[in-house]
Amino acid sequence: MKVGDDEGLQLYYGDLDKLYELHGHNFSDYLSKADLARAARFRQQSLADRFLASHFLMFEALKDFTGEAVDVHKNHFEPFEKPVIPYPCCHFSLSRSSGIAVVLVNRRFPVGVDVESRRELRDVDALAKRVLSSQERQDLDKIDYREKPDAFLSYWRMKEAILKATGEGLSRDPREISLRWQEASLVPAKLPVDYGNLDQWETGQINLPDDFPEAAWAIWKPA
Repeated sequence: MKVGDDEGLQLYYGDLDKLYELHGHNFSDYLSKADLARAARFRQQSLADRFLASHFLMFEALKDFTGEAVDVHKNHFEPFEKPVIPYPCCHFSLSRSSGIAVVLVNRRFPVGVDVESRRELRDVDALAKRVLSSQERQDLDKIDYREKPDAFLSYWRMKEAILKATGEGLSRDPREISLRWQEASLVPAKLPVDYGNLDQWETGQINLPDDFPEAAWAIWKPA
């Protein structure tokens, strides 16, 4: 299934176990030898199945977005090895968590997306020291302790989305990105100098239907 807007931003999402059940017998017809080989290295078969299902979702998303089958392995690479399919196609980003995957696609600009299934976090404060800036930790401390785990995951999702949009991922210290609450959403407050100005970024959260977890997305519009 997908959600989108009028500016060419589309987000596709799916239940990986259901995708595997419905299409797993045909994955070898769609996925590359590299994907199949990578899946074979998983020790747990369920993880391998979900990995393949997430890449099948990406294949189908790009096919729907472009109107034709796209070989995601024959693409160009931006800095930090972020893949992009050359004009007139698109930029894309994939995220999966537990049995859920999302794919974000945009025609013109680099994008990043992250989805995180809700789960128990044993020591939020310890995680915050590794991920959040000092200002973010102060803001997190003001939140009711019962809501802190979900708040921390909101920070994590948005930082991951921004880092994926640049292609750096976690090679960049996430504490270099500082977010602030704007109403019920997190928006960038401070970014690394090489990420450009704040007005070059658009971010948001999407509450997916069907009891799927919330997804965070980011679009980078470099000058």
